[in-house]
Amino acid sequence: MPYVIEVLDAQASAGPGCIVSSEVDETVSSITYDSAGALRLFGNRPAEHIKVITVSGDSMSGTIETGDYIFVDVSKDYFEGDGIYVFSFKGAVLVKRLQFTADGLLVHSDNSKYADWTIGESHEQYLKIIGRVIYSHSVKRFV
Repeated sequence: MPYVIEVLDAQASAGPGCIVSSEVDETVSSITYDSAGALRLFGNRPAEHIKVITVSGDSMSGTIETGDYIFVDVSKDYFEGDGIYVFSFKGAVLVKRLQFTADGLLVHSDNSKYADWTIGESHEQYLKIIGRVIYSHSVKRFV
């Protein structure tokens, strides 16, 4: 049985944030894996939990580049430990590294040009975790 992952018409910003009208956009295509390949890449995660979106911006440069595709486990719509997440904050959809600290969630960009910032308790209502990034796929054009 094929393992089919939806590719969404959506972008997560690895930069200052892109404003989007909704957090989940329509499916524009799909990627199909055979069951052995899917098991190797995604373990026992159901295909409907994995969505692919495009990254825009350079704040995660070194780890995730602008134009890369990220594979997001949307069943992880909560903070489950330090890692890279797609989340919305005050209307912007972002892809950043989140880390738990005593002051709240530290939002970290892997590109040192960008300063860390913290989502404290007083701003938690503006945070919605969309999913946890499990893979990225680089797209490099040569022609």
